[in-house]
Amino acid sequence: MPKHFLTPFLVRPSILVIFITIAAGANARAAEIFWASDPVKPGQTVQINGMDLDTIRKAQVRRLDDVADKTGAAAEQVLSPGIQSDKTLTYVLPASLQDGVYALTLEDDKGKTIVTDVNSADVYWSQGDDGDTATPGGWLRVQGRNIARTAAAILELKAQDGSTTRLHPDAADLWSASFTIPGQMAAGSYTGRLWNGNGDSSTWHPIGPVTIAAKRVQKGQVMELRSNPVDGPALDDTARINAALEGLANQGGGTLVLRPGIYRLSGGIRVPNGVTLKGQSRELVSLIWRDMDQPPPALIDGYKDFAVEDLTINAQRHLDVIRGGLDQQSREWSGGNITLRNLRVRADAFFGHTSMEDVSQRISSMSKYDRDGVAGLRLGGNNIRALNCDVMSTSRAFVIIHASNVVMAENTFQNGSWYGISGSSKVIFENNIIRNIDIKAAGGGINTLGGFSYSGNVMMKNNEFSNMYGWDREAMTTDGPGGFYFGKLKRISSTAYEMEGQQPGQASKGTWTGAGLFVMGGRGTGFAAKVVRRDGSNIELDRTLAEGIDENSTVTITPMQENYLILDNKFADVGAVQVYGTGYKHVFFGNKITRGAGIIISGRWYHHPQPNFFIQILNNTIAETDITGSALLSVYGQQFEGNTSILSLGTVVRGNTLADNARMRIAGNAPTIPLVQSVLVEDNDISGTDIGIDVTRGVSDLTLKDNRIVGTRVAIKNLSRN
Repeated sequence: MPKHFLTPFLVRPSILVIFITIAAGANARAAEIFWASDPVKPGQTVQINGMDLDTIRKAQVRRLDDVADKTGAAAEQVLSPGIQSDKTLTYVLPASLQDGVYALTLEDDKGKTIVTDVNSADVYWSQGDDGDTATPGGWLRVQGRNIARTAAAILELKAQDGSTTRLHPDAADLWSASFTIPGQMAAGSYTGRLWNGNGDSSTWHPIGPVTIAAKRVQKGQVMELRSNPVDGPALDDTARINAALEGLANQGGGTLVLRPGIYRLSGGIRVPNGVTLKGQSRELVSLIWRDMDQPPPALIDGYKDFAVEDLTINAQRHLDVIRGGLDQQSREWSGGNITLRNLRVRADAFFGHTSMEDVSQRISSMSKYDRDGVAGLRLGGNNIRALNCDVMSTSRAFVIIHASNVVMAENTFQNGSWYGISGSSKVIFENNIIRNIDIKAAGGGINTLGGFSYSGNVMMKNNEFSNMYGWDREAMTTDGPGGFYFGKLKRISSTAYEMEGQQPGQASKGTWTGAGLFVMGGRGTGFAAKVVRRDGSNIELDRTLAEGIDENSTVTITPMQENYLILDNKFADVGAVQVYGTGYKHVFFGNKITRGAGIIISGRWYHHPQPNFFIQILNNTIAETDITGSALLSVYGQQFEGNTSILSLGTVVRGNTLADNARMRIAGNAPTIPLVQSVLVEDNDISGTDIGIDVTRGVSDLTLKDNRIVGTRVAIKNLSRN
């Protein structure tokens, strides 16, 4: 993965790029790589995207030796391109090579070279057991591509005095690796780097600064509270629980332990900073809210440094059940250090003998609080953990808002509407069950809804999704309509540009920080960057824009959605698993979809031009159609009026199995303009459907290779330019 698309401290050091320098306004052409697809095995195809790639005249590949502390490589082998255009190069790796990390050397028509590697680590983010920090005896997890190709992978932490500690992963795969921090490791700042088990010493990848800090210990005393000796619906424990929690806060924090029993409540519980509310177990401690005409905004509310553990929450009419991280004054999600553990939530606003009038009134009341629906868990801020909880909510089971360093694991969410992860980063969502309990419940996904300009670095792994039939039925969708700008740029410096003939989008008055800039047309097509700041018509980017961009290049600036890892999930009786509009460097790997609409990747007009670049769909299984008769693996561009730019670039579709009426469709949806460019379709198995692979007009630089298609009426229907 070439360095242009990595944040400053995540640059692959093994990439040596020798460019022809282009003076401003010059007409010289120089090849530049924006992205190279991996992981890839011998006999498979590497797809490279960039600009002026049609100037490349020679290519060679060599396998690097598997030695972390020395350089070395096998002899070079000459490669011939499969497809070569200004934006695309494809090469098949020789089958005689051993699997590993490869150095690829490209030479242009002037003798200049670009040396890049394939299958070395591309780190998306790292995350500690305490959020931004890891603790002695805790863990540090690293996510991205080619993270641990073998068990020999190494995480090296270098202290400020120069001493180093090397760790091997406890659990690892291509996409994520977890490393245990030694219990005796000193607190302090370290510099981290990763070697993935293949390749030589040139393939270490920096992961940035790593902070080791002592584990936070709950301060203060432990106070116990007993339930009433004789339970009754007229009892009310609200005041005494709140008083006990406040008393602990006034003494510097602590833990309130609820002894076994039933606790009756009629209002909200506020957990102060530094306080934990804990039951003896969720089987023995039950909090029951009486039915209220006007329930509080949250049954349990807190801002930061709090936990709720080991109890059951029962409620009838409600708004949010548990809310954490919201500053009541600023209304910003600026809190954090929140833990929810071993909770059971049963919240049903329609409990009992409700008439249609009652149902309508209750829906109206909840919609006035939040038009998108109340939530079982509504959490934001930094360092959020929800572990081993069982949550049933009238509307949304959970909503994560503007959060970072999130771990949600081993939970069961019984969803009454939809779920959402909005405007967040560094999210690990794994081993959860999301099951809809209402036939009208929709689904959910990862998004920038709420006016956020950025969402990224999210891993959804080993989860189960089922029974999503309402609204758009999206099992997992990326979402975030609108944008900031669409037009041309004038160069001020290597990272600063002026927007010319400004065509502001509907989101242009909001914050632009973190928004994604994509070159959709002209020179530099395929380049992407993030906005650091905006000042009037000027923008500053987080990386150097391709030197070859000129006055005819067309860019769009939209809310950025990058680095989603959707891995090894099971989806059944659902709608689509999809990228809807903007997407950058997402991976869909090992997912199994049964009676679902499939995996759909679409660049489109979504109240603004929203393209997707460099999406990989690998080793997924799609079988049986959904309720509408659809089961697709689809990559397409949705044309809009006046558009002459691409909407999808650099997609890889490899190793997937489509069966039982599932089929593949690559669609440009434009007879004269290639909206979808550079698509690699390789090593897929397709059976038992009408058309195996359906390719429409509006597709260019398409590779169809080694696909096994049986039991179809038409194996391949190809109307593209290829």
